[in-house]
Amino acid sequence: ANVNDLTRQLAAGKSHRQELETKLRLMTDDRDATHFQLGETAAKLEAMEKLKSQVAGSYSSSSEAHNAALRELQAARVREDALARHLEKAREEEAAAKAKYSDLTDDMQVLQSQLEHTKASAASRTAALEAHLQDKCEELVVRVTENVDLQNRLPGKKSEL
Repeated sequence: ANVNDLTRQLAAGKSHRQELETKLRLMTDDRDATHFQLGETAAKLEAMEKLKSQVAGSYSSSSEAHNAALRELQAARVREDALARHLEKAREEEAAAKAKYSDLTDDMQVLQSQLEHTKASAASRTAALEAHLQDKCEELVVRVTENVDLQNRLPGKKSEL
């Protein structure tokens, strides 16, 4: 009964370890996806910064095209405002992605610690179970030997291991 209990505990420990490993893999995948999104957001941010720089430098001081330039400037300001809003949104997305990446990294470290603890606990329980089984085997050998000795003492009965 004690061996069965230890065997069940060992199986439960292995199952818990497998669950933790699965969670770790899922969180690693999520972290990698977030890292990829962070890269995309940074590229968008850089492209928007370049476009903003281009828009700001598009003003022409030609007196002939002054009215056209004013219209272009107005359009450029509208685009610049839109880009500024997009840029701010991209910065917010980047900050959120960095925070999520940090949280995932922290969660992964916690899961890694739990996994290591579970592995150590399972190894300890396995060693204790093996020692217990070894003791029981030794006890069994002693009892069988004693039984054979007792049978050999009986008149007319000889037994071998």
